[in-house]
Amino acid sequence: MCRLSLAAAPAVSGILQAARFVVYLYQFLGVDMARPEEALPPPVTASQRFGQVLRGLRHDAGFASTADLVSATGLARSTLTHFERGRRAPSKLSVLALERALNARGILFALWEDIQFEKHERVRFGGLGNIRSLDGDRSVFIADVTIPDNTIMKPLQRFDKTWRIRNAGSVAWTGRYLRRLGARAGVNLITTPELTPIPDTSPGEVVDITVPCVAQFLEGSSRANLKMSRSDGSYYFPDKYAQGLIVAVLVQA
Repeated sequence: MCRLSLAAAPAVSGILQAARFVVYLYQFLGVDMARPEEALPPPVTASQRFGQVLRGLRHDAGFASTADLVSATGLARSTLTHFERGRRAPSKLSVLALERALNARGILFALWEDIQFEKHERVRFGGLGNIRSLDGDRSVFIADVTIPDNTIMKPLQRFDKTWRIRNAGSVAWTGRYLRRLGARAGVNLITTPELTPIPDTSPGEVVDITVPCVAQFLEGSSRANLKMSRSDGSYYFPDKYAQGLIVAVLVQA
């Protein structure tokens, strides 16, 4: 056994040297050898919604990986990865560092406030509402009828956001609502009602849903997510449309 190991040693050494040479060559040529990023899970919780937006902002800012963001934020790579995957809720100081590094204009603070609200609901009610599904229930988004994403608003400006969707399933929509996900108001948050009635809609029909809104007080970006629910707060479509309908504005004084 010893003779075989000693005989194989030069070959193993040669393989390692060749591998090192390839790495150095790729680095010299500027080739990125990093593994592709794992896709994020569909966002269901406030932390996962925060993580999805964080990854998008990171890419927009030119940071190819969480490792590239370490020096700009002072946060560990593992911590940033946990944030993006929604495994860990960020502290307020972490959100501040991310806001500065990514020029997020308040959107991360707005999502962080949603995380705090969700925590409060879990403590108070022991969960976020019973989720039940109906066979044959399906919705298709058609258009933003009013207020395209990142419409510029004044602080505390009132507006109506309207979406158009189709009942694409075989279940009639009766007595349904849009429920706000997360906190309904805050200095960094768009204000909406908790529940907004959806007009009764038969299979195949198109419906416009309008929610009265108030832009946030502070300058910057903010968005609100709303999802179809019952009057008791339990959600439809538990395995689909995780983010629901979105309204996003940019406040400038």
